[in-house]
Amino acid sequence: MPDVDTWLTEVALRTSIPLTADFLDALDRRLAAEPKPAAFATRLEARRVMLCAGVAALLGFSASASFATAALARSSPTWVIAPSADSPFALLIGE
Repeated sequence: MPDVDTWLTEVALRTSIPLTADFLDALDRRLAAEPKPAAFATRLEARRVMLCAGVAALLGFSASASFATAALARSSPTWVIAPSADSPFALLIGE
């Protein structure tokens, strides 16, 4: 390959497609059938919105369940048989 410009010229001559009206019409039909870039972006954004909504719903339900469990749980005493030694109720019971 003595010269890059010569090589590129030869390759262009060998690989060029004649631009006829039929070829251009077929190319226009093919491009019209392809989805637009905005459709790709819209689809990606819709998926992202659905994923975020699902995660938010999951977190919301789990947080409300834990809140309801804590709020509606029955209170139970911290001691059953005898209070701790630091408690003032220990003086009432005696040893």
